[in-house]
Amino acid sequence: LLRWGLRDRDESVRKATGKLFYDRWIEDCAGTNNDPEAGPTGQRSPPNFNGLLELLERIDVVNSGVESGIAHEAMRSFWEGRPDYREAVVFDEPFWENLTAESAFMIRSFSDFCRVEHEGKYDKLADEKMPEVTALAFYLHKYMTDLLQRKKIAKETGDANDDDSVEQEFVVEQLLHISMTLDYSDEVGRRKMFSLLRESLAVPELPQECTKLAVETLRCVCGPNAAAENEFCSVVLEAIAEVHDTIVTEDSFVSARSEISDASSTRHRSETPQSEEEKPFNKEEAKAKVLKEIMVNMKCLHIAQCMLQNVEGNLQANMNLVTMLNNLVVPAVRSHEAPIRERGLECLGLCCLLDKV
Repeated sequence: LLRWGLRDRDESVRKATGKLFYDRWIEDCAGTNNDPEAGPTGQRSPPNFNGLLELLERIDVVNSGVESGIAHEAMRSFWEGRPDYREAVVFDEPFWENLTAESAFMIRSFSDFCRVEHEGKYDKLADEKMPEVTALAFYLHKYMTDLLQRKKIAKETGDANDDDSVEQEFVVEQLLHISMTLDYSDEVGRRKMFSLLRESLAVPELPQECTKLAVETLRCVCGPNAAAENEFCSVVLEAIAEVHDTIVTEDSFVSARSEISDASSTRHRSETPQSEEEKPFNKEEAKAKVLKEIMVNMKCLHIAQCMLQNVEGNLQANMNLVTMLNNLVVPAVRSHEAPIRERGLECLGLCCLLDKV
């Protein structure tokens, strides 16, 4: 109903669906003055945020709240149609300390409504309700640390689709989206957020979507000018090198800047586990090393791809990008492994867009 109604071509249908969500459905969760036997009274109940969180849970916000999901449009119409909720909402310390998927999405939708939409009309309201950069960086660090810990436990137990990890990942994603809307003129907060994002990018276990959002947020934190773009590229490439250093063993290649230079070295590296003289050949170990090497490459290429999607300057004018092209992207395109080659081609295409001449 939400999807069909809020995306209908007729404006009156869209308005009616929005009203259904912020008037009728919220009453089903938060209503206090409706007698079930007497039927609806047509009166609005006062703001009830537990009811709003229940409504978000009912529409499965973890899935409907992804990018292009219908929950975004539903909450946009909600904040628009319920000024009483806008004024009454309180995001205090206990709220931030106990975020769930629903409460994280609620605050993200409120932030988007105030800061991204309406051309600054509600900026003052956002300033009153939302925390400053330093505080948000503290909470982002808290939930990111928790997510990585859960991922580690899930990996050890073999439960890759743990529901708690999925929800925690969603929470971190919402906080990163909020971070992109903040004002980084406060240098103390900017430095805190910068160092947090820089460290998080160097963590191999950080999920793919969180990595993408962390790169985008880091671009916002660095600033819009050309010098800031150079700094951004330099920092991301350092993170790529650290990903190699934390994952790759001595039997694999050492760092992001010493990758494959031609097809023959690819074959040589894949044969490395078999040429060890100090211990007998172990087929399972050799297979595990090859898989680990592929995963390292895929992670580094993904970070590089996210970086390339967030730069606008000329490729040749940025030595960091030239270095990355020669030492990471070109060797990936020459790789014998199809997934690496495919991602390498995507990065190469992005490099070409930055070097049109």
